[in-house]
Amino acid sequence: MKNGLALVFAVLAVALAIISPWPPGLGETTTGDTRLAAALRDTAPSTGLRDASVALIENGTVRLAGVGDRPITPETPFEIGSITKTLTAMMIADLAEDGVLRLSDPVEALLPELKGTPAGRATLEELVSHRAGLPNTPAGGPQGVIRVVLSNFSGANPYPLSAESVLREAATAEVEGRGAVAYSNLGVALAGHAAARRAGKPYTDLLKERVLAPLGMTGTVVAGLGEEPPPGGALPHRANGHPVTPWTSPGYSPAGFGVWSTASDLARLLNGVIAGTAPGAGGAKPRFDAGSGERIGLAWFTTPKGGRQITWHNGGTGGSRSFAGFDAATGQGIIVLSNTAQDVDAVALRLLGVDEEDPSLSLPLLGLGILWPLIVVYASVSSIRRIDDLNRLQAVNDAAWSAVLLYLAWVTGPWERLTVLPWLAAASLFAASVVIVLGRWRQLPAMSERAPGSQRWSAGLSLAFSALAAAAVTIPM
Repeated sequence: MKNGLALVFAVLAVALAIISPWPPGLGETTTGDTRLAAALRDTAPSTGLRDASVALIENGTVRLAGVGDRPITPETPFEIGSITKTLTAMMIADLAEDGVLRLSDPVEALLPELKGTPAGRATLEELVSHRAGLPNTPAGGPQGVIRVVLSNFSGANPYPLSAESVLREAATAEVEGRGAVAYSNLGVALAGHAAARRAGKPYTDLLKERVLAPLGMTGTVVAGLGEEPPPGGALPHRANGHPVTPWTSPGYSPAGFGVWSTASDLARLLNGVIAGTAPGAGGAKPRFDAGSGERIGLAWFTTPKGGRQITWHNGGTGGSRSFAGFDAATGQGIIVLSNTAQDVDAVALRLLGVDEEDPSLSLPLLGLGILWPLIVVYASVSSIRRIDDLNRLQAVNDAAWSAVLLYLAWVTGPWERLTVLPWLAAASLFAASVVIVLGRWRQLPAMSERAPGSQRWSAGLSLAFSALAAAAVTIPM
């Protein structure tokens, strides 16, 4: 019996070690410019990135490289997130240059359904410079809020919203601090839909006509709700290696949800902006104070870094990060695309010659890395200490909750920044508690004779709730 239990523990321990949240590192495969690829590896953190594509621009000359678990080429699509906001702003600026609309147009002049609302009074210029006072990303009512919260655990798409849903959110949105810069996905999405309405064509078609086609950006696509990523796309992951669902949202497409592009395409964009030849390139010039020495143009931020003025925008989805930036004074530009949720801003800036440190680990993320394993340790120790008073239902309930918490720790812990030892320790103790309970299983009553009916109901409901919790955090909604 003891040998059998020891074997069970050994099997569980090995299995848990194998599935531990070992964070990814940049893959060994290199394509393109070997010196640029080596520089990327030197500047990137040791863990947290999986695949990356980079473009470095120097006086119009573009160098391209890719690193990853598979060949990453300049044509490999990545989710680019909010870099799309610069495309939307350039599209609107180009329309304004052609007299199709004016930057001073209030939204209600283009979208009559918003007439008389606070959002309707915002101008296109205010929207694409984040000065309209609109909230960031409304989720679409209480159900949407629940979906967003659970997506943090399940990795599902948190904002599967139509354009009509986003317009309804805008119609009821409260405006605070109009005139001050406050980042808003809703604001830029609203601007994109308003411009499309004025032009009389879908946002995707208008973006292609005004920006993508003139620049030859044939690898940039907007995925519709539920559509598959483009062929060969670098699929998204958390920074700790857990795969997640790509984001798609017709409502938030102008803000960057569901948009994929390549290092090659974005290098064309950046080259055109630096040279001033891209449609709406003038929107990159800073116009308004954004605080702390930073200024903003039409979506593009300009920030003093290392004695230089860097104009930039980054992007982030549930499992991808991106950065596009340039120094207008030197003609240098940088694109970095990755398919994990590890920020690449500092990596990109270092490749541009700016001495930039990686962001420090926030206290909430540190708490996630420690809290879940500690709870599992407590539950496992509690089960072992109460072994003489446990019944089978209670034992199964304790194990179920510990398993759920281990999963939460697995998917949400910042293991790319922390050692996985806390998770391994908690998982090992969990395995030990399971083996000890199995060793006493025949002696455990189905339900303690001393337990009143209320306790039996409580244990049963707790077990059912743990099953529901497991489903909620693992099954995409």
